[in-house]
Amino acid sequence: MNILKKFDKITGKQILPIYLKVVESSYFNSSDKVTRKYHFIILSLI
Repeated sequence: MNILKKFDKITGKQILPIYLKVVESSYFNSSDKVTRKYHFIILSLI
């Protein structure tokens, strides 16, 4: 993220919001495996 912020600052472009939209809509972010692992980790910490 810091790299993208620096890139935006140097170039005057707004790449970070575009990048975040791509990440949010990616398969990895919405995968059931990731969701299950996340819940498993959270329950393990409780």
